[in-house]
Amino acid sequence: MLRIVVEPRRLEQLLDTLASTDFHINPQVIPAASEGSVVEFPAYEGWVRPICESLHLVGLGEARIDTVAMLAAIAR
Repeated sequence: MLRIVVEPRRLEQLLDTLASTDFHINPQVIPAASEGSVVEFPAYEGWVRPICESLHLVGLGEARIDTVAMLAAIAR
């Protein structure tokens, strides 16, 4: 599971960037949580680096990116 947190005003840019990747991403959006806007979606380990690189290319390098093992995410 990949979890990305951005400032609420950057949410649309984040979603556009994810949509432009070569990966099938069906994000769950948690708008304006206390830490910012949160986007979560299942992702293979090999997706993490290219997604991070895409975010950096569009100026979203400040986004907080966390990975959570799928079994741990299901247990939450």
